[in-house]
Amino acid sequence: MQALRNLTWWFIGLTTLVVFVLVLLLSELLAGQFWDVPQTSIIAVYAAIFLGYVNPFKLFRLGETLVHEIGHAQMAALTFGKVQFIRVERDTSGVTWYMPKFMLGRLTSALVSLFGPISSAVVFLITARFVSSELTAYLAIGSGVFIALILITTVRNFWGWFAGLALMAILYLVLESSGYIEPQLLGPGNLNDTNIFLVNAILWVTAFNLGSALKYSMQ
Repeated sequence: MQALRNLTWWFIGLTTLVVFVLVLLLSELLAGQFWDVPQTSIIAVYAAIFLGYVNPFKLFRLGETLVHEIGHAQMAALTFGKVQFIRVERDTSGVTWYMPKFMLGRLTSALVSLFGPISSAVVFLITARFVSSELTAYLAIGSGVFIALILITTVRNFWGWFAGLALMAILYLVLESSGYIEPQLLGPGNLNDTNIFLVNAILWVTAFNLGSALKYSMQ
C-alpha cells in the first residue's frame, strides 16, 4: 500500500504543480472558448470569501481542512518524503503524517508547513481559470480522480471521508448537468440552468475555503 500511496502523491503533486504553472504562466494554452464571467458571479465570489472568513460553523470548514492537509501531503511527496496518512477531525483540526527525507531537513519542513495554508489559494486560482475557460467538466473529472485516490490510499477517519465525499458529490452533479454523465440524480429539464448554478457552486466553494484559510493563517 505504501508504494501505491507514494505513486499517488507523486502523481497528484506533480500534476497540481504543472497545472498551476500553466495557469500562471501559460494560461493561453487553457483558454478554450472564454466565458464572460457575469458580474453577479464575481460579486458572489467576494461574498463567499467573506463568508468563509467569518463562518462560525465548524462543519463547513471541513472541506478547507482537507484541502489544507492535502497541501501538506503534496509538498511532502514533492520533497521526497513518504506520506503515511491524513486525518480530519470534527473540530476542523487535521494532521498529515509523513516520513521526511533527511536532507535539507529545515527547508523541507518549512516548505511542507507553508504549502498547507496556501493550498486553498492554489485550488481557487486553478478553479477560477478552468471555470472562466468553460473547462469545468475536465476540472471535475481530474479533481474527482484525485480525491478518490486520496480517500482510498491516505485518509484514515470518518470526517476526512465525509469532507471528501461531499466534494465529490458536487463534482458528480456538475458532470451530470454538463452531459458528460447520463443524468441519474438530476431531472432532464433545465439542465443548462442547473449546470450554470453548479459550476458557480464549485467556484463559490473554493472561494469559501479560501476565506477560511485566510482566517486560519491570521490566527
